Amino acid sequence: MADKYRICVPTVARKEVLREMHDAPSSGHFCVDRTYIRAAQDFTWKSLRQDVEWFVSTCGPCQRNKAYTARARGIPNPLEAPDGRWQAVALDLVSLAESAAGYDAAVVFTNMFTKQIFCAPVRMKGTTAEKVAELFILHVFRTQGLPKVLLSDRDSRRQVYFRLLGATL
Repeated sequence: MADKYRICVPTVARKEVLREMHDAPSSGHFCVDRTYIRAAQDFTWKSLRQDVEWFVSTCGPCQRNKAYTARARGIPNPLEAPDGRWQAVALDLVSLAESAAGYDAAVVFTNMFTKQIFCAPVRMKGTTAEKVAELFILHVFRTQGLPKVLLSDRDSRRQVYFRLLGATL
């Protein structure tokens, strides 16, 4: 590349050059590295690499047809059916429209056997794991006892307080 002259592209024409290097049928919508190498062979400007990265990341066909790179999640395991009422409880924090009292969320405790629920209004900001544990004790534990299983969204902050109660998560 050192013995070949390259064209310094003005700002107004850069997008057209990138479109030709990336979108043209002969280009095949290559990744950032291959598009950059192809453009750098004939053209140059100060922010060439950053402009290629931006152009490829905003290319619609590339985003739609991009390969899924996340690890396979595996086969989901079904949960065992609970033995009785309030032996398995699901916990969820649901955001809602703000009420007149200023609450904008609810903590929902669901009995996995009968689907009975207990709801407690909360303010999303400032709702800590300690507060959720207090609500659990106030609404569920004092009337139904401690469940064998507590299903959660795996928020580690919430799990700590329920482990102290002896629940399996």
